[in-house]
Amino acid sequence: MPSLSFDRVAHEYDATRGYPPGIDLQIVKAIVDTVQATSETTFMEVGVGTGRIAYPLASLGHNYTSVDISQKMVQELVTKLLRNGWQQYQQPWGYLPDENGESIHPVLRFNNSTKNASMRLVLSDMTALPFRDSSFDVVLAVHVFQLVDGWQQALHEVLRVIQPTGKLG
Repeated sequence: MPSLSFDRVAHEYDATRGYPPGIDLQIVKAIVDTVQATSETTFMEVGVGTGRIAYPLASLGHNYTSVDISQKMVQELVTKLLRNGWQQYQQPWGYLPDENGESIHPVLRFNNSTKNASMRLVLSDMTALPFRDSSFDVVLAVHVFQLVDGWQQALHEVLRVIQPTGKLG
């Protein structure tokens, strides 16, 4: 089975898979409590889609990296960020120490200074993550491995980029 792209349903994804009001905050607070996150905890989510977990979690004041193969799903997340006061800024790929500069990847960067939060959106296949080993404290993968051709390689990549004491959820 080839990896699935959600490009054709991106515009209606949240409407068909949304949470009742307030549930998203309950979910992300449970994640933060479970991993005992601090403001320094680095998060990465593979298969981020429209950011149903990423947006509320980053909005709590976290450094969040989002990876997805679908440009249209990522664009939905960009729209959500801009609509809610996040500011986009430019930095070339390879600027941050965890970014593997051996190949160039499309990246969009946002921050929200009032929430002391940042979000990096990277277009990439999760079977070949463009980050250095042991880069993240927490890696999230929500309903995604079953959609990936080569899910074993994707899992290997996730385990490669998570710190030895990190958490996978």
